[in-house]
Amino acid sequence: MIHNLQYTKSRAMLFEETENSSCPMGCGMDETALHHLGCSSLPASDLRSINRWMSHQNTAPPIQLAIMSSLKAWISDEPILPFPGDTTDKLDRLTALAHTEQSLIGWTQAFKGRLSKKWTTAQGLWYDHMRHNLPSSEKFPKRYTGPIWMKKLVAQLIFYNLNRWQIRNETAQATESADEYRKTREIHQSTITALYQQNSTEPDPHALYKQPLGDILNMSNERLVNWLQSHSASSSYRAHQHHDKPPHLTQNLLQQDLHKFIQHETER
Repeated sequence: MIHNLQYTKSRAMLFEETENSSCPMGCGMDETALHHLGCSSLPASDLRSINRWMSHQNTAPPIQLAIMSSLKAWISDEPILPFPGDTTDKLDRLTALAHTEQSLIGWTQAFKGRLSKKWTTAQGLWYDHMRHNLPSSEKFPKRYTGPIWMKKLVAQLIFYNLNRWQIRNETAQATESADEYRKTREIHQSTITALYQQNSTEPDPHALYKQPLGDILNMSNERLVNWLQSHSASSSYRAHQHHDKPPHLTQNLLQQDLHKFIQHETER
């Protein structure tokens, strides 16, 4: 994912393993390497967890505003505006520099943990401000440092990336499983229908055909497979009834096979 090598629909189409490159979430767009980050079919509410985390970590208000507004704009495919900080304030100047540098690095890269080091400097300055204004009776938490804050922010952004990719995969796999089930079902139903049509012209009808075709076709895929397996076994008996087995023994085997199939279906 860091190098955009995840298996997207566009990548599958490149190797002719799919017919189209459209997003499996159904948004109608081509699925490129980082499409899942801003896919309109996925909820943008995931960013709220990053925003809550920033508040919990006492992130400097201008830093939180600059990062969150830019991430939201990138996900929504809107232009990312320069940070309008107060040039007379040191923290605002550092935040504006960090924002400008991040725009040069790319906000796409932020979701891969590639952030400007100036964010660390700016947040460290804010923690220093908090420490100096803390009453002497209170102890400032050791975890409030610029490098620790940055490390945790990287983890938050990468988790957001991986979480959305996981949701995408679950949806894609569910869709593929449903398509595969449908295709398999159509094959089984077609095979059974052809066998019913063939059996209707034979003088000695197969014992399994006593059940109406409509009832058979409405069975689950697993039960359709059971029917076909029973048919195959019974057909083998019938093919050898004039060669290897006496007629009365073959008939008994056919009846036993039919009985087993009916018993199996009844127990379901």
